Amino acid sequence: MPRDPLVPESPVPYRGSLAQRRARLGESYVERSCGWDRTGKRIYAYNTLGFRGAEFHADAPLRVYIFGESTVFGTGLQLEDTWPVKAAGLLRQELGLPADDVCVMNFADNGASNAAIARMIVTQCSAAPPDLALIHFAEWQRTEALTDDAAIHLGPWLLEEEVRAPVRAMPDDDRDKAWCTAAIEQADRFFAFYDPALGRLAALREILLAQFFLASRGVPALAMCRRGDHPGRHGPHPILGPLATQLDPGFLLAVDFGGEAPDRAEDGRHIGPKSHDAITAQVRSHAVASGLVDRIAAAARRRLGASRPPDPASGPLPTAASVKRFYDGLPFNLHRTPGDAAAAIRRHDLAGIYPDLHARLARGRVRTAIEFGCGAGWLAATLALHYGVEVTAIDFCERALERARDVAAALGIEKRVRFVSGDLFEYEHGSPVDLVLSVGALHHTRDCAAAFTRVQRFAGENGAVFAGLYHAPGRGPFLELFRTLLATEGEDAAFARYRELDGIRATDDVLLRSWFRDQVLHPHESQHTLREVCGWLDRTALALRSTSINGFGPVDDREALFALETGFEARSRRANFEERRYFPGFFTVLAERAV
Repeated sequence: MPRDPLVPESPVPYRGSLAQRRARLGESYVERSCGWDRTGKRIYAYNTLGFRGAEFHADAPLRVYIFGESTVFGTGLQLEDTWPVKAAGLLRQELGLPADDVCVMNFADNGASNAAIARMIVTQCSAAPPDLALIHFAEWQRTEALTDDAAIHLGPWLLEEEVRAPVRAMPDDDRDKAWCTAAIEQADRFFAFYDPALGRLAALREILLAQFFLASRGVPALAMCRRGDHPGRHGPHPILGPLATQLDPGFLLAVDFGGEAPDRAEDGRHIGPKSHDAITAQVRSHAVASGLVDRIAAAARRRLGASRPPDPASGPLPTAASVKRFYDGLPFNLHRTPGDAAAAIRRHDLAGIYPDLHARLARGRVRTAIEFGCGAGWLAATLALHYGVEVTAIDFCERALERARDVAAALGIEKRVRFVSGDLFEYEHGSPVDLVLSVGALHHTRDCAAAFTRVQRFAGENGAVFAGLYHAPGRGPFLELFRTLLATEGEDAAFARYRELDGIRATDDVLLRSWFRDQVLHPHESQHTLREVCGWLDRTALALRSTSINGFGPVDDREALFALETGFEARSRRANFEERRYFPGFFTVLAERAV
């Protein structure tokens, strides 16, 4: 049936065996256990479709889909430590694409059989075709058992006493006990009649189904399996032999899993990061030798116009490109002259704006810092001038960086602050720093959560992260006000209203215009909540120390903070519509590396 062109392509939500994941579709959330991993040592973050990882982005220039079982799901691992995510990153580098332009979707599921993997491939690649599929096929001794509302994944692990004993010990009200018990009972029935030859035949059938389906859809793909599970290794067989000859050697790769004693993930059952690195190296070598990289590169050049500058008339630009073009027109927080900016920085009142950040700086605990999205450099220069901090400031707008360097020269702090042109998803730094800052920049990337995860890693063992983001409840009324004005009365009327609200910057028309454009006309932004950000902190071993949500007060009771932030929509509506007072919907967090 042909797709309705008015309906945007989107992957199919999770339909697997875990009822709690299906029940939470439509919201992103994190948990400390997943399937049989109940160690509590790893945080699992799920997107609104019910899969582990970032949200789907329909406008991403390059889409990479991942299919498989717990190995590529990343049980006991950070998602970015799995071989498909690493391989996607290497491919992106081969193609010369920024990280912001690649959407990686992980459709793997714990315990999935090859039948479940093949079904997921057909379903998702039919719904929204990718530019590349990376697949990890499972061992043969797996199947599924159908219940009233789901398919339960079955495998040999269910025969192990170390799996069964914890299930028996679960409290009766544990939401996982029922399906764990059902899985064990179904596994007993399956393995009582299991035939290895039929298991191998079933695995080969699903691999060939995936191979021919992807080829028929023109989806470049690379699959792997353990060397011992490769269908072509068992010699002649009256049934399997002829079928095995249909396997495309460029599609299915047999890999080693780290030798006889591979490293282990946090759960103790799955292979660890070093083994995934080894697999990544094998996959990359195979992808280059088989011509897969050249094939995808050619498609990328056709789709992205890599050999010519972007043409605005050809359609919407990728997020990073559109944001860069926007700021090239007028950087954010740009004063009329470098002297005006320098004078404002000399008069700084960081304690009045961000008292928590000021307190940390004033105690002398910060000697080195990195700022991502520095713009014209006011915050980096403030840290260098008033607190003596050695600052590296990153931005991809060269016009903003030129102004920032002029301001630093006017202040005489050129030796303490270094302004670097770069993409936050690409930047590398030689050593950890005491403080990572990003105020008002991460929500202008394609994936704010991924951007936060990327930049926080530069904070050292005792380091801190200070971030400022648009607030989902508080931002809505502000945007409603100005989008209505733009649609009904035009940009001049919207600017006049903004001038009325933001009286602080009204004496400098250039500065006011730069703020208006940033707050009202920006081509891309996302909004977030403190609850959501706390999930990011949990996943990256950071502890919340303060937030503007409660006026920088105590943060011992996070649930109370989450309840407090729900009232910000009413506060914003009252301020912007009734009191005609500036309330753009913005909040900050200061977090410290948990020890």
